Amino acid sequence: MKASFFPGRWHELPSGDLADCVDVGRMVEDAGLYGIQMGDHVVMGNRPDRYPYGQFRHELECPWPEPIATLSAIAAVTSTIRLSMSVILTPLRPAILLAKQLATLDVLSRGRLEPGIGLGWQREEYEAEGLEWRDRHQLFEDGIAVCRALWEEEQPVSFKGETVSFADLYALPRPVQSRIPILFGVVLNERNIELITRLGDGWTPVAGGEELRAGRQQLQDAFTAAGRDPDELIVRGGVQFGFDDHGRLDIARAVDEARELEAIGSDVVTLGLPVGFGRAFETMADLGTFIAEVGRQVAE
Repeated sequence: MKASFFPGRWHELPSGDLADCVDVGRMVEDAGLYGIQMGDHVVMGNRPDRYPYGQFRHELECPWPEPIATLSAIAAVTSTIRLSMSVILTPLRPAILLAKQLATLDVLSRGRLEPGIGLGWQREEYEAEGLEWRDRHQLFEDGIAVCRALWEEEQPVSFKGETVSFADLYALPRPVQSRIPILFGVVLNERNIELITRLGDGWTPVAGGEELRAGRQQLQDAFTAAGRDPDELIVRGGVQFGFDDHGRLDIARAVDEARELEAIGSDVVTLGLPVGFGRAFETMADLGTFIAEVGRQVAE
């Protein structure tokens, strides 16, 4: 099973030091896990009631380290784990700069980038950057199309879109991977299925179970209809560690749930730490022991 580790709330690390994310990267690699993931918010507004997936459980003051910068630091101290985002909110970043940043991270990691991308749910993040909330879908599409063009087309590259256009540009370095696999964290409607089929390589859904199974089939059918190999599709589902009756994080239950997701069509399974995980560890060494045990059980 390909299991990716998602710490989520970096400020809950036992050391209380966000810079220790690099040590977590080493722990994940030493445990033999597939990859490490990060979340993304550029800023937080004061309307968590707009969160569309149930209760928003993070404090508004919760720090969100920038994922490209943080994964670059982790890349420097690791050599095998895949570097990803649960989603990075690509419309909040200028398209050409986004392409350069992601290509650079792929180069620095020697071809280990596997980003999840999304639009986000906060109007405030768009407005703070002078972007129109109503334009988010077009910004999203144009941003990824620009990345594909600058990464994969013969240079100099020209592009004409609704939110960005340019002519005869050179953008180097190119990614190490001939095609960076991009996973879309979106609802599967007709527009998004077309986008994934044309510009993406996979899907990272919030839901699991039958919705994941059905979504995988929809995307495989769309890949086939578009002349793409359906076996190249990547679906990345996720489970979260829960606490047992003794206040410890229950590894066995999470791994069992991950195997169930794998069985119904998840190629990669994210194992995420919950809100409050910090109380389960007194030291960074304790966290390292936990991650090593996760790796051992995943490998069984």
